[in-house]
Amino acid sequence: MSRFNVAADKAGEVCERFGWDRGWSAAGCYLHLEVSEFIEALRGKGDSTPLAEAADVLFVLLSTCKANGIDVDEVVAALDARCEGLLSGAEDEKYGKAPE
Repeated sequence: MSRFNVAADKAGEVCERFGWDRGWSAAGCYLHLEVSEFIEALRGKGDSTPLAEAADVLFVLLSTCKANGIDVDEVVAALDARCEGLLSGAEDEKYGKAPE
């Protein structure tokens, strides 16, 4: 089991213990909030660090994947494939050609 899936399992346990909803509606709100806080931390605003806020974003994303039966290793594989397609130029038709 990958480190991502271990983290997803642990984040899922935390949500279950505290009764935090990870259905699409609540999770969408939490994810939006945490991404906004991450961006603000990158801007030097707020009272948290980008590292802490990035961890919060991953917590919500991983726990939401876990709660909805999405295997995080498959998500990472899909990301890897997308990046390979973009780097190889195979995705140019879908995303446009990268600047030279």
